Amino acid sequence: MDERFNYNEYDQITVTTKTEKAEKIVGDYACFGWKKIDEVYDKVYSNVVHLTFMRAHRLKDKDELLYLQVCYEEKLNAVSDLERSKNAFSSVIFCVTLILSITAWVLGATLIFKNTILWGIVIASLGGLITSVFLPVALSVRKKENLKHFEKVTALNLEIESILEKVLAFGVENEK
Repeated sequence: MDERFNYNEYDQITVTTKTEKAEKIVGDYACFGWKKIDEVYDKVYSNVVHLTFMRAHRLKDKDELLYLQVCYEEKLNAVSDLERSKNAFSSVIFCVTLILSITAWVLGATLIFKNTILWGIVIASLGGLITSVFLPVALSVRKKENLKHFEKVTALNLEIESILEKVLAFGVENEK
């Protein structure tokens, strides 16, 4: 990147994103008048890229564009937050079910080997009962979580497209 960047004539920002979303981000930011000038892959995370953009400092309707850009980024961050927490509750149920089941089976097997056969069979059966009851519950919860996630992400993506349509109505000179 040029050390002599002219901040009086141009604005510059750097956006960090996942590599698979970089192309869409570059296209979306072009709607706001930003031109990509640099792309640096993260040194620690192989799936992260830092995109540097520039645009003219003096733009017509700049305040409105900045407001819409903030709205766009807020919606984009909300989608990312949803992606991170997608199956959190069902994963907890699944892990607890797995831990309780394995514990019951191990304890049951240990009791059987220590000649407490009846208690060993009862406790090992309890492990099977836990699995047969709570595993379908975890899968059902996951299905509901995925449906809610899909609905929320779809709504956010529609809002993002609406924001981009408003930006395009400004007719910003964009260079891709």
